[in-house]
Amino acid sequence: MKIGSNISQLRTAQKIEKTFMAQELNISVEEYEAIERDERDITLSMLEAISRLLSLEVADLITLNKPITGIRNFFFNHNGNSGVNIQ
Repeated sequence: MKIGSNISQLRTAQKIEKTFMAQELNISVEEYEAIERDERDITLSMLEAISRLLSLEVADLITLNKPITGIRNFFFNHNGNSGVNIQ
C-alpha cells in the first residue's frame, strides 16, 4: 500500500508545501519526505494529523488509488473548504 504517494498527490493538488506539512506535524522536512516516499512507517495518530491538514478522512488517504464503484470527486478551494462527492 502506497499511502505516502497518496499523501503526496493530495498535498500537491492543494498546493501545500512540504515545509508547511512538516512544521505543522512537528517533524523535520526530511522525516516528512520519507513518509511521502513510503520509506517510514506511519502511525495512526500521524495519519490522522496528516488527514486533518489535508481536510480529508483517513480512509481517503488509504483508498485514493484503489478502484471504487461509482463516482468519487475530491475538490478543494482556497477558502479552506474541501470535500468528497461519492455517488
